[in-house]
Amino acid sequence: MQVCCEESFRSEQWVNQYLERIGYRGPSEASLSVLCELQERHLLSVPFENLDVYEEGKVPSLQLDDLYKKIVLRRRGGYCFELNCLFYELLRALGFCVYPVAARVVWQKSFVPPLTHRGTIVTFGEKQYYCDVGYGGPGPCGLLALTEGIQEISGECFFVRMLDYSYWVISRYYKNQYHPMLGVETRRVQEIDFEVMNFYSARSENSRFTKSRVVSQRTENGQLSLND
Repeated sequence: MQVCCEESFRSEQWVNQYLERIGYRGPSEASLSVLCELQERHLLSVPFENLDVYEEGKVPSLQLDDLYKKIVLRRRGGYCFELNCLFYELLRALGFCVYPVAARVVWQKSFVPPLTHRGTIVTFGEKQYYCDVGYGGPGPCGLLALTEGIQEISGECFFVRMLDYSYWVISRYYKNQYHPMLGVETRRVQEIDFEVMNFYSARSENSRFTKSRVVSQRTENGQLSLND
């Protein structure tokens, strides 16, 4: 079923400044090719980082004005709740059919972690795609169709499979085998629920973001990451 976005309240100036921030100068229609280009430009322009959490002990604000000032005007980065929230608003403003979802980061974990990651589902007709500009590290560098099978993005291979009607597991090919990376719940999540996840991620002693400095930037040649 197609899920279309509600009317966006973002202004034309807001959109233009955001597109300038990520260096996008192409067409603005809500098409698959435009979405792929927007995601690529965002990943190449805006770093993943937890410096507000680790360096200053802050719980990052998820208010749109604050996110816009930080990421677009001050040219900072952020982590998933910030980056994917603002990118979601950009897609809404451009007329894409989108809704926010939560996911479990299961990369190199032997236990089931809580839902502490934000992503976006984008719908074209009857087909859905998982879009993420806030994973950092070895995350997908492009759109992943929610269809079972192997998908290649910029030379990297991912295996997508459905465990039940609303839960998809995305695995990344690494060291000659596929390793689970994300468990995506495809039910729509309310913004208030991300506030809870954001608080946990910025305050819990079990969160990786309170334990170490994490900065990651996608480049044309791969991923650059700094840990501590």
